[in-house]
Amino acid sequence: MLRNLAAARTSPPGQPLHAAKTFAEAARRNLQAGGKERIATAIECTTEISEAVTRTVDYMDYMIDDP
Repeated sequence: MLRNLAAARTSPPGQPLHAAKTFAEAARRNLQAGGKERIATAIECTTEISEAVTRTVDYMDYMIDDP
């Protein structure tokens, strides 16, 4: 959580959302391509998406608590 809070304070809210979008597109492409290796890559992308969304939420919480 502290790592996420530090990241939230230094990155604008659009940056992690853009990262989430980019990883979502990569996951989609890998799933469409199929195969075990591509599916494993898509799963890794979902972790990155989750982390990017968490950074956005942390940023929003920070801005609400301490504008």
